[in-house]
Amino acid sequence: MKKLIENISVRFWLVSAIVAMSTLGDALLYALLPADPGSFGVKVWQVGILLGANRFVRLVTNEIAGRLSKRHENKIDRQNKKLFIVSIAGGLITAGYVVQWGFLWLLFLRLSWGACWSLLRLEGYISALSTSSPNTRGRIFGFYQSLIRLGQGGGVFLGGIVADIWNIPTAFIVFSLLTISIGFFSLSPPAYHFSSPPDNTDNTDSEDKDSMKFLTSRVCEEPTPGRVRRHDSTKSFLLVLGIFTFALACTEQMAANLTGRLVSLRISGFHIGAMGAASITGFLLSFRAFVIVPLGPLVGAVMDKYGRMGVIRTVILSQLAAITGLTMFQSWYSTVVLMIIQLATGITGRYIVNVVAADLAPDKNASLHVSRFTTFLDLGTATGPIIGFAAFASYEMTSIAVLAWIFLLTAMGMTVYLRNTLP
Repeated sequence: MKKLIENISVRFWLVSAIVAMSTLGDALLYALLPADPGSFGVKVWQVGILLGANRFVRLVTNEIAGRLSKRHENKIDRQNKKLFIVSIAGGLITAGYVVQWGFLWLLFLRLSWGACWSLLRLEGYISALSTSSPNTRGRIFGFYQSLIRLGQGGGVFLGGIVADIWNIPTAFIVFSLLTISIGFFSLSPPAYHFSSPPDNTDNTDSEDKDSMKFLTSRVCEEPTPGRVRRHDSTKSFLLVLGIFTFALACTEQMAANLTGRLVSLRISGFHIGAMGAASITGFLLSFRAFVIVPLGPLVGAVMDKYGRMGVIRTVILSQLAAITGLTMFQSWYSTVVLMIIQLATGITGRYIVNVVAADLAPDKNASLHVSRFTTFLDLGTATGPIIGFAAFASYEMTSIAVLAWIFLLTAMGMTVYLRNTLP
């Protein structure tokens, strides 16, 4: 693992850091807006629209981001300028949350952030994809997801502290300045690996191509026998990948967004030590936010060594067992344990789909492939809470379990088509 880290390109770490820092303001808004809508000049019923607007707009902007990135795939200077522009825009959007111009202003900012995130996330994925080989991809995407989660979790934790010590506007201004500051590093990233400085004696026709070689050089290890990747099948498998991605993302969001509701119904009036229902909910959601930080690289290492399919099927079956268990057992301790299993396996499933999408990415037009994959991912994360709360209102966890079985067995079925194309 240490040798792998030393050989990952500097650009990968830089792009990952920029993308992670850009999420600070968005993560803080998710924490503060529902708690105090009045501080932002909006009403309670408008909160859900504002928090979901950035996801729904990405169903359109993902395709635009993919086509824009496709034009600049081999032009590293253009990529750097684009990354700089969207990171600065993200910082300005974060600062805009301070201005209390009402619902329409915040809606404009949320839609703008959704467009920025389409580009930022795509740059992060492409950086991880171009840095990795099939035998290192699980770990490299694990590092990438860990950094993103640290940014999102740090936004909530540190932003909350700053808001409590000073005030909400100060927290957003601080995060805005941090985002803008790190964005400037994208203008002149180092064009070499930590352990592999460029060879000045190598003559090339284009300095830009030479830069691209070192910036996106893939970290390779000895190939493992029996692993097959069919490059010519990726186009025909995009729909299968999309269904697989939607099913896992929708199930994860459907269950995760019901955490507070489920805890309040089953644990209200009970205490675990000094922890009541609110504290237990906070613990579970914090666990969900940070568990992928250590779990991502570990699961990635297992996938790189033993292949994807065993991990994928284990995660799907674990989710089925946890959600089914929540239907059958309703004591406070079984609820907490099963929710921990579901939250851990659910967020791991969302990480796995990123690795699978990268495995199926074609050598050409990778940007378009990734942008279309993320559209299915966004569709799942956007509709999951809506479906979950609607179903829970009818038959509570029984209806959630039925939907989970439908979605997850569909995902399991998609693995039959994917198994010969994955390492």
